[in-house]
Amino acid sequence: MMLLKPFRYLAIRHRSKLTIDVVAPIALGGGLTALIWWSHPAGTFTKDGYVGSLQNLLTVLGGFFVAALTLITTATLPMLKEPVGGREPPHLKGEGAPLSRKRFLAYMFGYLSTSSFCLVAISVVAIVVAPGLSKHLATDVRPVVKWLFVGTYNLWVSHVFITTLLGMFYFTERLQMSDGRAKIGKPDAAPSSTDGVRVELRSAT
Repeated sequence: MMLLKPFRYLAIRHRSKLTIDVVAPIALGGGLTALIWWSHPAGTFTKDGYVGSLQNLLTVLGGFFVAALTLITTATLPMLKEPVGGREPPHLKGEGAPLSRKRFLAYMFGYLSTSSFCLVAISVVAIVVAPGLSKHLATDVRPVVKWLFVGTYNLWVSHVFITTLLGMFYFTERLQMSDGRAKIGKPDAAPSSTDGVRVELRSAT
């Protein structure tokens, strides 16, 4: 389905896939959920509560992600056409060739943009539905539903956060490098006069 194409980022395979997409989000999301459970903040599902505060943050981030996606897809920099280097470079499942930097970043920020929009929508629905829904649930079921939602929500938010850090790494450092070496470095030294003498001697012999 074409509407789910941005989530194709999750199908990208790379060296740090397990750490970035599974281990780190579970650790961060689990820790965040445990912290919320321990602190018992008032009004989790209110506009001024936990979900409402994240909704405001995700709205701002969504605009940034869309701007970054627009910049990537319209840029004509030669470095963006190069494949992502390194050991086991990112590639889509089923495709053997590594992704170009432009395509990799487009998938990444497309996923981040879509995820932020989805999380904002989920936040709005949770804030509106939670008060009425709790009245129709048994008392012993409410905590289960609440923490199941909060845990899943935190897991997705954590994955967006970790992926954003990965995107910032590519923008600030990795994008400036090619095959593990910096593209911007000291200019090549101009040939000295002794080099010219050596060339002339070699040609004479």
